[in-house]
Amino acid sequence: NTMIRHLKLLLLAFVLLPVASQSAPPVVPDLLSYQGVLLDDLGVPRTGSVDLTLRIWDAPFSGSLIYAQTFSGVPLSDGVFTVALGPAGAATDPPNPPPLSTDLSEAVAGDLSGTSASRFLEVTVGTEGALTRTQILTVPYALRAEQAAQAELAAVATTALSAADATSVGGLPAEVVTEIFEHTNLDGSGPPNADPSEGLGDTDLDGIANFVDSDNDNDGLDDSTEVGQGTDINLITPSVLTVSPPTGNFSEIQTVTVTGTEFQPGIGVIFGAESPTPTSVTTQSFDVSVGPQTAGFVDVFVTRINGETGTLANAFEFIGTELGTHSVPALADTQLSLGVIGPRTAIGGRHAYQFDSDSDGSPDVTVLFGSNNVALGQIAVGFTPGGDLFGLRCRFTTGVGCDIELTTDTDADFDLNDETPVLIESLATTGSSKFITAPSVSFDPSGRPVAGYVKPVVGSTNATVAHDRDGDGAFTGTNEIVEVGTFIGTLNLGEVAASPTGEVAFVYWDNANGEIDVAWDRNGDGDFTDTVGGNPEQFILASGATPTCVGAGFAPDGDLSVIYDQGAGATFARDLNQDGDFDDGGEISVVAGSTGPACDLVGGGPTLTAGFVTQAGSVRMLLDLNDDGDFDEAGENVELATSIGVERLVLAENGAGSFFMATSGAPANDLILIDPIP
Repeated sequence: NTMIRHLKLLLLAFVLLPVASQSAPPVVPDLLSYQGVLLDDLGVPRTGSVDLTLRIWDAPFSGSLIYAQTFSGVPLSDGVFTVALGPAGAATDPPNPPPLSTDLSEAVAGDLSGTSASRFLEVTVGTEGALTRTQILTVPYALRAEQAAQAELAAVATTALSAADATSVGGLPAEVVTEIFEHTNLDGSGPPNADPSEGLGDTDLDGIANFVDSDNDNDGLDDSTEVGQGTDINLITPSVLTVSPPTGNFSEIQTVTVTGTEFQPGIGVIFGAESPTPTSVTTQSFDVSVGPQTAGFVDVFVTRINGETGTLANAFEFIGTELGTHSVPALADTQLSLGVIGPRTAIGGRHAYQFDSDSDGSPDVTVLFGSNNVALGQIAVGFTPGGDLFGLRCRFTTGVGCDIELTTDTDADFDLNDETPVLIESLATTGSSKFITAPSVSFDPSGRPVAGYVKPVVGSTNATVAHDRDGDGAFTGTNEIVEVGTFIGTLNLGEVAASPTGEVAFVYWDNANGEIDVAWDRNGDGDFTDTVGGNPEQFILASGATPTCVGAGFAPDGDLSVIYDQGAGATFARDLNQDGDFDDGGEISVVAGSTGPACDLVGGGPTLTAGFVTQAGSVRMLLDLNDDGDFDEAGENVELATSIGVERLVLAENGAGSFFMATSGAPANDLILIDPIP
C-alpha cells in the first residue's frame, strides 16, 4: 500500500498567512511561506542543507506549468526548513517549458477565486524527482514522507492556522491517516505504532525508531514474538534452545549444558523442581548440576537481571520407571525373552510371543509361534539390527524330531509363521522331547546372527552355539554349528552374547554336573576348543547349588560379564583384564541383599546393566555408570518396583542407549515392562 509505505515517516509542513475577514474580498499574497520537515529513510531528521524547487501547475497531473522558483542551500534544523515563495519566480525551467507567469500573485489567483481554475503545488528535493502535487488552498500545508525517491507531499489544509486544522492528507481525510497510523504495524511486527511501547524512541540505539523497528531491543526476538510470549519488547530477553544431554537418571546428580541466547553472569535458573547455580556462563551457554528429581519431563526457566525470562518446555527428562502389566498366560513359563529396538518391544515365552505393533511401549499383538504349539519348544524373539522382528524356534516336523530355525518378519505383518525360515539344524529325538531350552539370540558386529540353545538328542543333552560366520544366510560353513557341552538332564538357564569385536560366548547351567559353564571363542575361529593366553576357551565359572538365574553379556570395553544367583545373592562376574577367567581380584562380587528368584544382564549399550529381584519382590536395576566393574556408587543400584511376584526377568538394550526390562511370574502370569532405564 503506497500510502502506508510513505506514511512510515511523516513530514508536517504548513504556512501561516494573513486571512481576510469574511466581509472583505480575497487578498492575494505577495509571499507564500512554506515549512516542512525532512526525515531520512530510517525516520531520523536530516541535517545540513538541501536544494528545493517549487512549481505551481494548473492540474494535479500533466497540465501547464504556471510558476517555478528554486531555492539553493536551504538549511535544515532537526530536519525543519522554511522557504518563502514570491513575489517573483523564474522565467525559465529547463528542460521543461517556461512557466506562464513569474508573478506569484497571478500564479495562485486561481485558488483564491471561486470561479477560477485550481492551482497545484509540486515540490522537488534536489535531483530526487518531483513529489505528488497538492492543491493550493487559502493556507497550504503538507505532510511529507521520508527524504528519498519515494517521498511524497501528503496533504494540504484548507483554512488552518496550525497543523491541527488539517482536513486532508494525500486526498484522504486526516482522521483516516490517524486510523492507519494507530492501527497498523509499520515494522511488520509487534504492537500497533501508537502503542506506548513503540513510539518514536530508539531503544537499541540502532538509528531506527521503535515503530519501524521489528526488534526494538535487538535481542533476536521480534516484537510480535515477545508480545506472544509475554516478554517486554524493549528489554533484552533470553531464550533457551537446548539442554544436553536431554535425559538423565532420576536418582542421580548430573551436570547438563543449557544453550540459548542473551545469557549473562548472575542469571537465574529454575530446572524442574530445583534452582541450581549456573557455572561456565557465556552469552550462549552455561552448565548446571541437577538431580535427583521425580521422574518425568521438566521445564527450564532462565531469568536475566532485568527480570526477563526465557523458557524451554519439556527441556529435560528425568528417566524413571514406566510399568505396564499384561496378562498373557501363553507366555508364562520358565523361559522369557525380550527384544527392543527404538520404542518397539517383542517378548517371547514357551509357545507364543507378543509384539508392540504401534510403538507405544506396550505389546498388543499376541501370536502362537508354530502350528503345533503343544510340541513346540521354548522360543526367543527379538529384532535384527535392521529393525525386523525375528524368532528362534524348534518347529515340530514329524513324530521323531523338530527343525531349529531362525525366522524373520520380512513382510512386516508381525507374524513369523508365514515366513520362509532359515534352517539351523534338524533334530531326531524320541518321545515328547521335541523342543529346545535356554534359547537366546545375539548379533555380531557385522549383523550376523548368533544363537545359543540346549537341544535334546538320543542319550544326551547338548549345549550348542550356531553362528552364521560367513554371512551367507545359512549355517553350513566351518564351525557354524558347534556343540560346546554334552550332558544328560534338562536345562532352562543360559544366554549367548557377542562382543564389540565379534567374540562369541555362551554361558549356561549344566544341571547334570551341577556347574555354570562358560564357552568363549576368544580367538574367533568358532571352535571353542583352544587355549588362549594360558586359559582354555571352555571352563567352569561356578559349581554347587542350582542357580535361579543366569545372564551374560559383554561390557562396552569387551569384558565378558555374567550374573547368577545360587542362593547367596546376585553374583556379578566380570573379566576385567580379559584373560579368559574370573580368577583375578575384584572380578567376582555379590550384590548385597540381592538374593532372589530372577536376574539378567545386558551389554551392548553405553554402560553395563544388570537387574535382579529380591525374595521380597523388589525389582532392582544395576547400572555400572562409571564402568569400574561394580555397582557400589550412588545411583548404580536403583529400586524400580516392589512387592511383585517374579519368576523370570530379562533385559534388553534398544540400540539408542536405553534399557528395557520384562518380568513374568505366577500366579498372574503377568509381564511388567520397565521403559526405559538409562
